[in-house]
Amino acid sequence: TYVYSWKGDNGSLGACQYDFRNNSQTSICEESTVEFIKKTKLFLQMELYYCGLSLEKLQAE
Repeated sequence: TYVYSWKGDNGSLGACQYDFRNNSQTSICEESTVEFIKKTKLFLQMELYYCGLSLEKLQAE
């Protein structure tokens, strides 16, 4: 299951966790998993844009 936390700005998929603020990942992450986490965050940002929102607005709440 993919999970993204906009409060902490981190994503996880299975046992892999990626921190966007520090650009760091857990040691068990495969590069393809990290790329999937990054792409999925980008898709969320695009959907928010089309709704007139932004990730920054969500994080500020």
